Amino acid sequence: MAKGRRPFIVLLGLLLGFLTSPFAQVYLIIDGIPGNTPAGDPLFIAGNFQVWDPGDVNYQFAFDSTQAVHTLTLDSGLGGLEFKFTRGSWATVEGNESGGYIPNRTLPPSDGDTVHFTILGWEDLGGGGSGNSTAADNVSILTDSFYMPQLDRYRRIWIYLPPD
Repeated sequence: MAKGRRPFIVLLGLLLGFLTSPFAQVYLIIDGIPGNTPAGDPLFIAGNFQVWDPGDVNYQFAFDSTQAVHTLTLDSGLGGLEFKFTRGSWATVEGNESGGYIPNRTLPPSDGDTVHFTILGWEDLGGGGSGNSTAADNVSILTDSFYMPQLDRYRRIWIYLPPD
């Protein structure tokens, strides 16, 4: 073998091995959504791994009608994930069971796993479809779409007035 070709062959072998080795993946499954979720609305994940874009089609869940779940596969090794689920915009972000704000979800680094989620409510639609608010009569929504340019997102603004 000619001198100088051996390092090239070793490097090529390492590169081919790297490119063909399987990467572990994380399988995300949403197996519960609120009853008031509009039929056919797509579901997305937005987080620190994709610049918090709430409607990025690369992070849209696929609906599996045979099992009635939404699925998405992410490459593992992304580090600790911080994220939220949306229906394509920050105005349609997930909320708690009454449609109120919830903090970001987190998922620690993983070498491949299947993780199940349930979405309890949507901030723009309120709770899971019961139509009954748990807020007192003196709690009102000022706006559903207060824009915060520093965060490039919309938020619901509630106001609580004393009973008198």
